[in-house]
Amino acid sequence: MRHSFCTKLGEEGVPEATMLDMMGHVSVAMLRRYSHIRATARREAISALESRVLLGVPKESPKVSDFPETTQTTSSLVS
Repeated sequence: MRHSFCTKLGEEGVPEATMLDMMGHVSVAMLRRYSHIRATARREAISALESRVLLGVPKESPKVSDFPETTQTTSSLVS
């Protein structure tokens, strides 16, 4: 029960200081012993991250040739 309680508190984003107080622990090491990340929570975290990251990423990366001013500047530096 202690493991489940601590794990659920952690997954809900309860601050460590509050968890330590509620669990009756004095060290973060002991808190980590009782806290476990479940597979479901891991998948949800990855999905949330992917949805945030993919929103700002273009479907196709721009190519150097798409920027004529960059190409001219580069060729003038080389010559």
